[in-house]
Amino acid sequence: TYANIIRQVETPGTPLHDAWSELPAPALAKAYWKLPEEAMWVDCLKCMFADEANHRDVNHTLAALEADAANPFLERHSTSVARARKLRDEGGFAHVG
Repeated sequence: TYANIIRQVETPGTPLHDAWSELPAPALAKAYWKLPEEAMWVDCLKCMFADEANHRDVNHTLAALEADAANPFLERHSTSVARARKLRDEGGFAHVG
């Protein structure tokens, strides 16, 4: 699990700590999650963990809905799309080369 991997990366003496504790975050990950320039790989793992937890919650919520129930995430999604379009139109997207 992500929690176990993160714990191992943060625990001195483990193979994952030795391999990943000083590994910088890739530029794409820093742009995607809006991480600071000094972000490390473990920071990316923490973002992935949070994303997966959100997917889990959404999937469980949708699975529990009646077939004709309204999607409870539609309004939030619409707001996110509007914000993304505004960023695009203003040139606010990060470009990763």
